[in-house]
Amino acid sequence: MRVMVTGGTGTVGLAVVDLLAARGFDVVVYAASPSAPVARAIGGMARPVEIVEGDVRDGRRLREVMTSRRIHSVVHGAAITPGPERERDDPSTALAVNVVGPSTVLTAFDDTCQGRFVHLGSIAAYGSASVREDLLVEETGQERPESLYEITKLAGESAVLRVADLRGREAVSLRLGDVFGAWEHRTAVRDATSAPFQALAAALAGREIVLPRAGRKAWVYTLDVAESVVAALTAPRLDHAIVNVSSPFVWSVLEWSLALSEHLPGARVRVDEADANVRMFADNAPMSLERGVALGYRAAYGMPRALEHYLAWARDHPDFMA
Repeated sequence: MRVMVTGGTGTVGLAVVDLLAARGFDVVVYAASPSAPVARAIGGMARPVEIVEGDVRDGRRLREVMTSRRIHSVVHGAAITPGPERERDDPSTALAVNVVGPSTVLTAFDDTCQGRFVHLGSIAAYGSASVREDLLVEETGQERPESLYEITKLAGESAVLRVADLRGREAVSLRLGDVFGAWEHRTAVRDATSAPFQALAAALAGREIVLPRAGRKAWVYTLDVAESVVAALTAPRLDHAIVNVSSPFVWSVLEWSLALSEHLPGARVRVDEADANVRMFADNAPMSLERGVALGYRAAYGMPRALEHYLAWARDHPDFMA
C-alpha cells in the first residue's frame, strides 16, 4: 500500500512515517522543505521514503502528486499550532491550513485515491471541556473550543468528516491526546513543545529543570500514536468517524523529571511557578479509550518504557533536541 502523509516532517508525522516504512508500506511525505536533520532521519528509515514539497491548500498540486505516485491512502497531519501571539498577528494562516487544508486534501484524495483517509485531530477539539469534564468521550457534545487552535482543529475535523460522508468515502479522525516523545522537535509551525520534551532537553543541556507545577495527565508516546494510525489504515472496517487516541498511563512531569535525574547524573529538578523554565498546558481529563481498543489500538509505552526509549533515541538524534 502506498500512503501519503501530509505534514510528515513534523513530530507525529515523522513517527508515523517511520513506523509505516518499518511495516513495509511505501510512503510519500508531502510537506514543506525539511530541515537537514529531518531529511537525514527520513533518509535512514527502513524503506526509501520520498519527500515531495507542497502546500495542503494547493488542490492542483495535491492531485498531481497523488496521481503520479499512485497514492492509495492518505494520513493528513499537516497543521499549524499557534500560540497567543500568532493567533493575534496571523489568524488567517492558521484558519487556512487547519480548516481549508484538510478539506482540500480530502477532495484531492477523493478524486484520485481508492483507499482510506486518516485525519490527525486533537484533544484540542474538546476545548475547555478537557479541564472541566471527568472523562472525554467522542460524539457526546462535549466540545467547547475557545482558542484559535481549538476552534480550527474542531472545524477542520468536522469539515473532513462531512465531505467524506457526502462523497461516500472511508474517513476517520484520530483525536490525539497529550503527545510527547521520539521525533519531537521545534518547528516553525508549532509554537510550543511538550513539557516532557522541554524537561529532557534541559537535562541533556545541563540546565536545571524548573516546573511551574507537577503537571499530571495521561501522556501518550509518539510511537503509540503511530500504532494508532497503522490500526486506522489497516482495520477491516471503521465503526466510528472519531476515535480518541490517548493512554491509560497517567503520570506527572515532575515524576518524569525526577526519573530523568536518576538516569542523567547532575540533572536538577525543582518546582517554582515564578521561576519556571518549562511551559505547561492545562492538566487535561483522561480520554475514553473504548473506540481505540475496538479499532485495534492499545498504548504500550508507560512512563518507564517511554523514558528508556526516549533517552536512547535522543542520544542518537541530538539535532532534534537542540
